[in-house]
Amino acid sequence: MRIYPLLITILALAMLEMACAGPAPGTKIPQPYPIITGPAAPAVSPIAPGVQPYPVLTPTQDAKALLNERCIQCHDLNRVYSARKDKAGWETTIARMRGKGAELTDAEAKALAEFLAATYK
Repeated sequence: MRIYPLLITILALAMLEMACAGPAPGTKIPQPYPIITGPAAPAVSPIAPGVQPYPVLTPTQDAKALLNERCIQCHDLNRVYSARKDKAGWETTIARMRGKGAELTDAEAKALAEFLAATYK
């Protein structure tokens, strides 16, 4: 009667070995994604020629975006909201900020001064 426990143990070990051994040699394993071989596909722009990749902003929207992007890098906008200057005053302030490192092109500085003079007089 001792042969049955020994036989059950041998069968259990054999089944465990088969389960851990993996697939039989030559068995094709399905891939989750196809393996692509050969030359890479040519790079194609998703944007059609002549189409702007971003919406074109009006000067007011552009100047407001500049204010929100560039000026807040050094200070909050409470200083801007509380200041009351004409265009020449804003041009002087913008020139001072550019001297301290504000990155603005001449066209951006002009648009920003016009926006600030019209908005915060």
